Amino acid sequence: MKVFYIPSMILIAYVVVPLITLFANVNPSSFEEVFSNEYLSKTLNESIRTTLVASGISVVILILLGTPLAYFLARSRSKLKNVLQSIIDLPMALPHSVIGIMLLLAFQGTPLGYLLREIGITIIDNIYGTIAVMVFVGLPFYVNGLRNGIEDIPESLEIVARSLGANPYQTFIKITLPLSKRSIMVASLLAWARGISEIGALLILAYNPMTLSVLVYEWYKTLGLEYALTASTILAIITIILFLVVQQLRSKGND
Repeated sequence: MKVFYIPSMILIAYVVVPLITLFANVNPSSFEEVFSNEYLSKTLNESIRTTLVASGISVVILILLGTPLAYFLARSRSKLKNVLQSIIDLPMALPHSVIGIMLLLAFQGTPLGYLLREIGITIIDNIYGTIAVMVFVGLPFYVNGLRNGIEDIPESLEIVARSLGANPYQTFIKITLPLSKRSIMVASLLAWARGISEIGALLILAYNPMTLSVLVYEWYKTLGLEYALTASTILAIITIILFLVVQQLRSKGND
């Protein structure tokens, strides 16, 4: 097995070295300047708030709508299953700029867009647009993550519950859902991490209010690398914490 160490370590280093370089190049004076400057501090705080609020709402939407879909994919033997799975995986393959254009057209020139405008919901350059993007890109991470968790639950437990008189809804609520709790949390965190990292589609659909990822791009373009590093470091720390929690939940699930 030692023969695998070298290529494995090369790839690990390929991720770790840039991350270490990021933190090593952070200038404490830039942090101090950002937080002491009223405009920069306000912009940074607003971007953090927008990122957390939009990603949080998108995860709630995915839990409510994606959980039944994940269950269907895990248990169904329908021929439609493969078609649905392909559609769900599509956001992972599409270029992010294409996703932005697709959503722009969907919410601007369709009856759905007209209906939303009639009830006062603006998607373009609005937090609703940010949420829409995060739901779209987070969908495969949530549904696939939860589907894998449900597939690991013995179907025999559901069959026993049904044989004792429980209907499909009661079986799902009382048996499957509690056993899927950890998978739901892991899938939610993965979708959340994917949402807060998105930038390509946001640049097209919802540049404002800026998320942290968009702010990194904006500050790099207008203020330079020093300031972009400040926002980048905060975003990197949030992402690292998320994935540490994910790994902790996964390790508990394997105990």
